[in-house]
Amino acid sequence: MAKSKSAFCCSSCGYETAKWLGKCPSCSEWNTFKEISLGKNSSKKASGSFSAKLQKATPEKITSVSSSQASRTLSGISEWDRVLGGTVPGQAILISGEPGIGKSTLLLQIADKLAEQGVVLYINGEESSNQVKLRADRLGITSENLFLYSETEIDHISQTIEDTNPLFIIIDSLQTLSSENVESSPGSLPQLRECTHQIVNLCKNKQITSLLVSHVTKDGSIAGPKAIEHLVDTVLFLESDTRGIYRVLRTFKNRFGSTDEAGFFEMCSKGLMPADDLSEAFLSIHEDPVFGSAIYANAEGQRVFPIEIQVLCHHTSQNYAKRTAEGIDNNRLTLLSAVVEKQLRIPLSKYDIYANITGGLEIKDRAIDLALVAAMCSSFKEKHIDDRSVFIGEIGLTGEIRPVRNIEKRVKELYRLGMKNIYIPYSKKDVSELKEFPIKQIRHINEIFALLF
Repeated sequence: MAKSKSAFCCSSCGYETAKWLGKCPSCSEWNTFKEISLGKNSSKKASGSFSAKLQKATPEKITSVSSSQASRTLSGISEWDRVLGGTVPGQAILISGEPGIGKSTLLLQIADKLAEQGVVLYINGEESSNQVKLRADRLGITSENLFLYSETEIDHISQTIEDTNPLFIIIDSLQTLSSENVESSPGSLPQLRECTHQIVNLCKNKQITSLLVSHVTKDGSIAGPKAIEHLVDTVLFLESDTRGIYRVLRTFKNRFGSTDEAGFFEMCSKGLMPADDLSEAFLSIHEDPVFGSAIYANAEGQRVFPIEIQVLCHHTSQNYAKRTAEGIDNNRLTLLSAVVEKQLRIPLSKYDIYANITGGLEIKDRAIDLALVAAMCSSFKEKHIDDRSVFIGEIGLTGEIRPVRNIEKRVKELYRLGMKNIYIPYSKKDVSELKEFPIKQIRHINEIFALLF
């Protein structure tokens, strides 16, 4: 009888080595290596595994391969279609998120819509069919083309997919699947890698669109990212704002579309409903003028909506002033406060600075710099900024305002929302098409300070 082979695998990044290591050379994490079995050297995989029955591919000349665009299937749920741009046959989509965020609810709604176009096989490994049916009753789902299949053994699942030949499959979740060819527990990296590989290959050969659910690790990243992310075509992440009002669906990888779009949903009694109008969702209502507040135009793909930036400057008696930010990179706040102190001669080193984005979003776009500095100066000078003024621009170390992407689209949408003053970076390019809009081009933060205060 052949002896099983084993190795050590990092539970954080999937790096494998022949011996145990204290620190992973790939992700630099400590004490993450676990011993895994590489399987037995037997003929079982060649005879009993379903993967051995797949047809062997043959090489093709590139000139003989069809380059026609694959037809896209829309679900009818606007925010889902906005993020994906429609699905194509054979596409493998990985969706992840925190427990309880609404992944299963969203996928059940997607399955109901897709079932109008063909058979959908919902493989529920975490819940029984009765539990899924209870959720379906609450959501009002009664489609005849939606089939539930409670199974976790990968060969049985593959055979069922082969027999039913559905248009779409949904697996909730990958961590529950197991293969007899891998000697480790379900959810381990070897099992995750083997089961995902087998499902994705089968669906691509059969031109079946697959939606795969994966858990997240304690730090919020997708479990086993190095092992499975490269196997799929699209990686989605469902997250919540800090208030818990909106669920935001973002794309981190998409071979068939853009990764700039984001979908916004609201959780209600009927499930996750698309939130189409965000023009006032992230703005605070102030009855009286306030200082330390400025408006920024956030661009998520083709969508533009205003967001309020709040900054509080408070005099400190400590030797070192604090810099605290929520929704903004803390290092960026520290850098901009140093630029303001140097260029505008404002002694911010004696002030604690707290910055926050209302609504709980996290913004990484550098175009938020100008709004952040405007709110910072407003709080320090204790002077109000008109709530119909918007600031867009990246700030350099010398205080210059740099151009940003999608400026025309942002300006046009802000004008439609009734904004009176739109401060944008100066550009040498022709901006004649924006002359009819209330724009003010700014070269340096000295200009914005003189205009406002």
